[in-house]
Amino acid sequence: MSARDDGSLQGRAEVLGLFLGSCGNTLPALTISFMTSSSDPLRVAVVGGGIAGLAVSAALRQQGHVVEIFEASDTNNEPGFGIAIPPNGIKALEALQGQRGNILPVEWKQVQFESSHRTSDLVYYIDTEQYQAVFVYRGDKPPVSFNMEYYPSAFGQYLAGCSRISLHSELKHLAFSDQHEHPPCIIHLSCFTLSCDPDQGTITLKDGQKLQFDLVIGADGIKSRIRRSINPTLPGPSATGICAFRFTIGKTKLLECLPELEWIKKDELAGPRVLLGGRSRNIFMYAINCPERGEVFSVTVRCKDKRDQTISKWRVDVPRETMLTLFHDFDTKWQKLLNLAPPVISLWQLRALEPIQPWSRGKTCILGDAAHAMFQNLDQGAAQSLEDALLLRTLLPPGTPKSAIPEILKRFENIRQPRVHSIQKLSIKQLLLPVTVKNPNYLRSPELQTPIMGYDVVNELSPCQFSSIPEEIEGRKTVAPASSCDGWAEQNPVLH
Repeated sequence: MSARDDGSLQGRAEVLGLFLGSCGNTLPALTISFMTSSSDPLRVAVVGGGIAGLAVSAALRQQGHVVEIFEASDTNNEPGFGIAIPPNGIKALEALQGQRGNILPVEWKQVQFESSHRTSDLVYYIDTEQYQAVFVYRGDKPPVSFNMEYYPSAFGQYLAGCSRISLHSELKHLAFSDQHEHPPCIIHLSCFTLSCDPDQGTITLKDGQKLQFDLVIGADGIKSRIRRSINPTLPGPSATGICAFRFTIGKTKLLECLPELEWIKKDELAGPRVLLGGRSRNIFMYAINCPERGEVFSVTVRCKDKRDQTISKWRVDVPRETMLTLFHDFDTKWQKLLNLAPPVISLWQLRALEPIQPWSRGKTCILGDAAHAMFQNLDQGAAQSLEDALLLRTLLPPGTPKSAIPEILKRFENIRQPRVHSIQKLSIKQLLLPVTVKNPNYLRSPELQTPIMGYDVVNELSPCQFSSIPEEIEGRKTVAPASSCDGWAEQNPVLH
């Protein structure tokens, strides 16, 4: 069957070739005249106070810049769902001076797979020597396990699950705590940003205020307004026809109602459990430590969306019965599991961005989901946001001249886009295309995993450090030196 391109994300995904080459573009030397004293910090506006926004705010605070965050909500809190942090994400968090222990991680040392039907024969089998997973038929037998103990030796860290609240709180600490060097970031709540003039570095708030900054960073998520301000013609995230219910269940409640789940009884919470009901329906659950509730299980229930996603809301609250009807033929114990969901649960459309460019214009750039929202199947969303923040920290040291910002933001794009675009394409292929020999499953392919999870952000970004920028000499223009990252993209292919 030939690939098709019907304009939809699914259609275009079928013709996307996974980029496995080098970063491509040679980065030109940065030669910029400026008249600003190198002791002046940059005034930075960050639109959005989520994971990406807080990460880049903390990163630029560490360089002594003055950062103001404009957050549309009135609380700037995250929901209590789980989030997976892969090894490269843990490394990036630590490079940002975050403490791994503060996010209360639950290391994934084992994954268990089980059929969703009482009479179904479909389960996963894992070849633990080759780390390859294949579908086999075992009938209604106990679940099989995938040992992830090789992760630390292969990637330097375990993949871990934590609550979004914990990660968000640690980033808040980095951005706002008085315990760190340099003045804390400032956050403005209930400040909805309507638009931005990228060339002038101004943002316009909903109340009509227009504010000017040396640098504007759009971290305002998948529906980003800053992205549209940079280039109104950039495509948004297309409908996929897939949706997911999300909720949490307390461990005590779960054990009382489902004592047969042996893996939950263990003292050590080893990792997630995946319940398979064919390609179109599955349940994914894993333990997290929630600061307010203790041990809970984050549950994602995925299936085809029978609604017209082009006109339906991206997130709605629905009765629990909506989900139960779609999974009525699952085994009794999984029916009981789904019945433990709250009476009203969240239903989300699954959407992602295809690779886009540009990410910047003038004094403005985007990062995180605003630039590269991706599906959760590779667990790379938060990790890539942290990597974005660290590169901007590297490229914007103390004394960065304001006149250098447009060129620096282009450099940011040239370095980050090859890696991120490759991961986006792989995420699309993994979710929307059938697993074949030519399209191997990420879970069973060390060749695909290694360049993504084995990435060490500190070592990779060290060539991108700028030399110190000289002080302004009265009455003369001074030239900013080139970054030692010139040519780095050609020399360091990201995905082999």
